[in-house]
Amino acid sequence: MLNLIDDRQISKWHMETDQFGLKKDELWKSPDKFHLLSINCKQGTVWITQTGDEEDHLLESGEVFETLEEGLVVMQSLSDNACVEILRN
Repeated sequence: MLNLIDDRQISKWHMETDQFGLKKDELWKSPDKFHLLSINCKQGTVWITQTGDEEDHLLESGEVFETLEEGLVVMQSLSDNACVEILRN
């Protein structure tokens, strides 16, 4: 029997994870043509805003933010030592 793979399974093969720390008030901006999938706050508190999203978001340790399909993302650390993990394709 032929095993067909849907688009969701294929996209999982191309996902990358970045994990990094941010000092208090340090900013991070997504690069051009960067398709974020989710931001996981591993430690501390971060503020996130995204083009096309009318709301800003506060993430605390253990919370995850799912991005829109496209649009610039800016993140700022509100903690002395925040740590985030970004899952992208």
